[in-house]
This record gives sequence, C-alpha cells and structure tokens, in this order.
Amino acid sequence: MTLKGTDIFLVFMLISISILAFLPHQVLPQIIEKDNPNFNHILAFFTISFYTYRFERWKLKNILFFIIAFGLYIEVFQGLFTTREFSLHDLLFDVAGYVIFLVLLFIFRLLKNLIRNHKIKTKLT
Repeated sequence: MTLKGTDIFLVFMLISISILAFLPHQVLPQIIEKDNPNFNHILAFFTISFYTYRFERWKLKNILFFIIAFGLYIEVFQGLFTTREFSLHDLLFDVAGYVIFLVLLFIFRLLKNLIRNHKIKTKLT
C-alpha cells in the first residue's frame, strides 16, 4: 500500500490539530482564537470534513464516524494526560463543524443542479 500526497497531508493535518489540542491554553500560538475556542473546533472539524470528502473521497457517514472518533480521542487524551479536561461541549462543536460542512455541501449541490437545469432549459429554447 502506498501513500498518496493527500494521505500524507491528512496525517499532517490530524497531527497538527492533535498537538494544538494538547497544548496548555497559555502556550497556544497567537493565530489561535483564544477568546472563542468554539470557533477553533468548528473550523478544524469543518476542514477535516471538507478535506476527507473532497480529496480522500470518503462517504459522509464515514466522515461523521471519524469526526466523532477523532473528537473523542482528543477529549479523552486531554482529560487523562494534560491540564485540560474532557468536554462534551467541545465534542458537540466538533460535530457542528461537520454539520456546517453538510449544510454548505447541500447548498452547493442545490445551486449546481439549478445552474445545470437552467443551462439545459436555455439550450432547449
């Protein structure tokens, strides 16, 4: 089995998110939104959802399973091995990133079909 470039990037992305998740709040880089950590969860898990759908071609149900599993992994390890603690609230915002991805995907598909149908109608007239 050989790894594609997209596989390597996904692993890099997951390792990067894990490292940021395990750092104490005081040492997080300045680019991380410290005042609104919910945004960080949504952005990270939206990005994972988009990337695995678009480039890895995962099925939506597999992405949801992975989002929940990865979010649980982070929360459990934070509770066991860092000064941070397990948070169901954070896990819900992880899933919210996936839900936002689904909504945007639905809107994109709807617009794509409307444009396609409009082009077909204009060709017929």
